[in-house]
Amino acid sequence: MSFFGTAAPRLGSGSLGRPRIARQAPLWLLAFALVVRLTVLVRRRAADEFASIDSFALLQVGIAALGGLVLLGSPRLPAVLRDLRRPSTLFFPGFYVLGVLSAAWSELPAYSAFRAGEALVQALLVLVALSYAGDAGRAERQVLRAAFAVIALQLAPVLLLGDFTLRAFHSNTFATTGAMVCAYCIGEILARPEALRRGRLLGGGVVAGGLVAISSSSGSNVAVACALTLGALLARRVGLAITIALGSTATFALFSTEGFLPVLFPGKDYSDIAGMGGRMVLWERYADRFRENLFFGEGFAVSARLASLYTTNTHNSFFSALLATGLVGGILYVLGWLGLFCGSVRAAWQGRGGVGVACALTAGVVNSNSKAFLAESWYPSTLVFALFFGLYLAQRREAVDDGEVLSAGRAR
Repeated sequence: MSFFGTAAPRLGSGSLGRPRIARQAPLWLLAFALVVRLTVLVRRRAADEFASIDSFALLQVGIAALGGLVLLGSPRLPAVLRDLRRPSTLFFPGFYVLGVLSAAWSELPAYSAFRAGEALVQALLVLVALSYAGDAGRAERQVLRAAFAVIALQLAPVLLLGDFTLRAFHSNTFATTGAMVCAYCIGEILARPEALRRGRLLGGGVVAGGLVAISSSSGSNVAVACALTLGALLARRVGLAITIALGSTATFALFSTEGFLPVLFPGKDYSDIAGMGGRMVLWERYADRFRENLFFGEGFAVSARLASLYTTNTHNSFFSALLATGLVGGILYVLGWLGLFCGSVRAAWQGRGGVGVACALTAGVVNSNSKAFLAESWYPSTLVFALFFGLYLAQRREAVDDGEVLSAGRAR
């Protein structure tokens, strides 16, 4: 009973296929309705009107409200919530619950409550939808299809403009998603899957990796390199891990030379690049704001909007957690990542789960320190992180089920 081979029938398989699809459909539709809103139906407004209520905001509120109602009516929600109570998965949801509570001390209470609540609803839509998959193999296929659908929607604005220059593709939007997908696919290949699945993973990894490469996003490329080094170690291929680490370091050093910088960073001079596009200045100011609200922060998702230098996000998820909910939330966020990391690494090392999940989650967290799509407002890339979180739950659920079957067999 391997994770991606033949498994015993479970909920959502066989004759239950049609009811499963019917129950999944509204969950996926609401999850992707928000992605369409954020990628295609882009809101245009002045910087100081980010909290204004217009038709776009009303659409988002409606999606969140309807999503909450659909979740309450889902028979799988209690089981998913029980899955989340375990130590490796408890702290991430706990952080977002604290984000909702931060409305009590936020300068923009309604904004903080909505952004944190929206993130909770969207994450649960994804996790509950994947819980209907029936087994980890089917869940993997759904995750990869959904992730590439997100990438397509993220690319849509660029493709519709018809500008196919390197400058047009220089972005960390689709690159953050592509990095997680590439890390997953190549990580699973390192674990030597069967031939049929290897071909699917190789195709996905090449496409996603190619998008990361043409994006020239340094954060995404570093994230992939870190994730694949980890994947090689988990696959017990130490020599390959050393090769990836050294090769990546040499490549980054080569492309940091003066001749390559104008190609990788079109329109930027050396001072912009050295300051990470102004991120260093931002983080210094955010550190000052954090010290002013040390223990409980200043409210979920408001810091970047209220800062003296307006930005749409903090460009660092750890800063987002600290600024939003102080040391208390920062600790929850770190424990959430450590729980997921240790749980997925332990499962992969013991052969109870996919190496790819550990790689994808690692790529996501590393990359979120350049673009804050975790511990902030919901982004399309956040949905993809939730997809791999859900795949981790599916693999763990299957391991528990298989363990119970084996124990019952021994007892007989």
